[in-house]
Amino acid sequence: MMREYILSINPCVHGLNYHDPSVAIISEGKILFAIEEERLNGIKGSKGIFPAKAIKYALDYCRIKESDITGIAVGYDPMLWQERKETELLSILRKNTTTGNGSLVFDTNRVFNDLINSDLFHRYEFFSDRTQVCNYLREQCGFSNKIRIEFFPHHLSHVASSYEVSGFDCATGIVIDGIGEVATTSIWE
Repeated sequence: MMREYILSINPCVHGLNYHDPSVAIISEGKILFAIEEERLNGIKGSKGIFPAKAIKYALDYCRIKESDITGIAVGYDPMLWQERKETELLSILRKNTTTGNGSLVFDTNRVFNDLINSDLFHRYEFFSDRTQVCNYLREQCGFSNKIRIEFFPHHLSHVASSYEVSGFDCATGIVIDGIGEVATTSIWE
């Protein structure tokens, strides 16, 4: 039987999280190796940088090839983000709205500029097609189009990263985060 190797990745591109790109190699339920991209490129936080160096380093460290990877796990679910797009749009509109004489006034130039700077439309288009997201990740990783990719809710990924190695059979986990796809705080049992 072929050994399964999962590449767990925090890609940090196209809104799939935005900071601390990293990878881990997992096999038979155990973390074999994990590293953040900043440890290899020297850029603190490495915001918006795909962890290409980290992937290569992890594969080399584990003495495996790209073809040995049987799946990719991403701790961010682009389909869940779809629930957030309206919140982001409303936030931009509120920030650029004033009241005057009992009516709302939009600063259309600022709204337009903030929408462009937010990358909201690009993320909406990108995340609306799961196949496109998977193909992009496979291409960035340099892996075959046959490799399966699974997305997991961001907060579930946070809580699992501590629970799964805790040794507890039952636990309560609290995640307080800037924002995952939608949630900023969650409680797990």
